[in-house]
Amino acid sequence: MLIEFICDTPNQKILKVLSAKYPDIPYNKLNMLLRKRDIRVNGKRISSNVVVNRGDAVQVYISQIEDPSRKANVKLFYIDDNILIVDKSQDIEIEGKNPLTSELQKEYSYVRPCHRLDRNTGGLVVFALNEKAYNEMAKAFDDRTIEKYYLALCVGTFEEKGKKLEAYLFKDSRKARVYISDKPKKGFVPIITEYRVLEEFDNLSLVHINLITGRTHQIRAHMAHIGHPILGDGKYGRNEANKKYGVNKQQLFAHKLKFNFKKDSPLYYLNSLVFENKLYEKDLLEFRGLSK
Repeated sequence: MLIEFICDTPNQKILKVLSAKYPDIPYNKLNMLLRKRDIRVNGKRISSNVVVNRGDAVQVYISQIEDPSRKANVKLFYIDDNILIVDKSQDIEIEGKNPLTSELQKEYSYVRPCHRLDRNTGGLVVFALNEKAYNEMAKAFDDRTIEKYYLALCVGTFEEKGKKLEAYLFKDSRKARVYISDKPKKGFVPIITEYRVLEEFDNLSLVHINLITGRTHQIRAHMAHIGHPILGDGKYGRNEANKKYGVNKQQLFAHKLKFNFKKDSPLYYLNSLVFENKLYEKDLLEFRGLSK
């Protein structure tokens, strides 16, 4: 998609002009287009936030995958030379049938997921754009030095408004589900899930979750294990609550990532950046008063 217009404001930075004219396009996406030299001023490609004036001709090329009018599952949240972060929609897998990874491979010569989210869990997913970045990211996720934060709408109100939960998880691949035990058992691995209640309403709780260990279905199964399943979860949740609110997708979103690379890492620069989608909290709070 090609956006073309004549600037009608004097002496303003190009990103400020574009943000004002196209508020639906996130600022970080505009910044990405600038770095990719997909913005032209008076026919000349630019890569820095130059000043434009009234009468300047501006052209912005937004590829199909980045087109804000396209109702797709690919929403770019951040990109640089090493990584991209996608705000994954629900109902799409990272790998598998018609996966998110395949969509991205149409645009990038090298793109590889560094971690996973469940199909019906939305939120931020990191992809590497080169092998060196992938190795750095994969090691960081394995070493649990990357902080992963989630927002969830859980059923019921919590007696303890915040706690670090420690338990054990067993993955049954045949049944495609996991089981939680408070005591160690053969085949079970340790898990740690930390939660904090942000708000309670209508027998629901908006919960902030720090995923300290990242096992399959860990958050969904762990919250169900303590009696507060995630609203909309068809596998570990409560059918009566899901029916009451008319939802069939778990209300769980990976809303924030924090990196802690060592100084000698080529990805150390990411430590100073904040990767957070603050809209998820607003969306989950819209469940107030929606019970049927």
